[in-house]
Order: sequence, then structure tokens, then C-alpha cells
Amino acid sequence: MTNTSPLEKDEQAAVIQYLELRGHKFSAIPADTGHTPEARRRAVRMKRAGYRKGMPDLFCIVNGHAFFLEMKRVKNSTVSPEQKSWVKEINTTEIRAYIAKGSEEAIAIIEDYEGVL
Repeated sequence: MTNTSPLEKDEQAAVIQYLELRGHKFSAIPADTGHTPEARRRAVRMKRAGYRKGMPDLFCIVNGHAFFLEMKRVKNSTVSPEQKSWVKEINTTEIRAYIAKGSEEAIAIIEDYEGVL
């Protein structure tokens, strides 16, 4: 059976397009994905520069509220222990972090902030 669920990168691209259309401030957070020798070298450089595994994919500011979004596919996605740890730790602060399964769920979170929760 083939997984017809859009890829995480495609779900994230849809969210980025929405954020841009709405004029919100946001930034993607680099990931150390890949298993090639160059990807491993890049991961080492990123770690030295301060990147930490599991950090959520997007940082957003909507109506004066800052929050993080960890993007996942709608189907057949897993949240890593590092991602769970980051979301839990971020949520001990005044900033929120969410795990969104798909662009529709992420956009619903953004819309809550647009309506000021």
C-alpha cells in the first residue's frame, strides 16, 4: 500500500505560503537531515554553531504572540524523543509550541492566533 499523505516538506510549504499571504513574521529553523557524507559534515557544523536536534520547524509571530510549530505528515509520522522534549520544555515558558499533523492543523493554530485565541 502506498502512502498518499503529502510529505512533511510539502505540508510545511503550504503553511509558509499561508504565513506569507497573511503577512506574518516567521522563520524556518534549519534541520540536519540527510545521510550523505556532506549532510553529516553539515550536521557537525550546525551543531557547533548552536543548532540542536529536535527544535521545531517554524518560529512564528502572529498578533504579538510568538510560537513554534513542529510540522508532521498527516499519516505515518512520528515525533522523535528530541522533538517531544523541545515542545515540552518550550511549553514551560510563556511561548507555546505545537505539533501539527498537516498544513490544515497548522493553519488552524495560526488562525487561532489571528483571532487572538
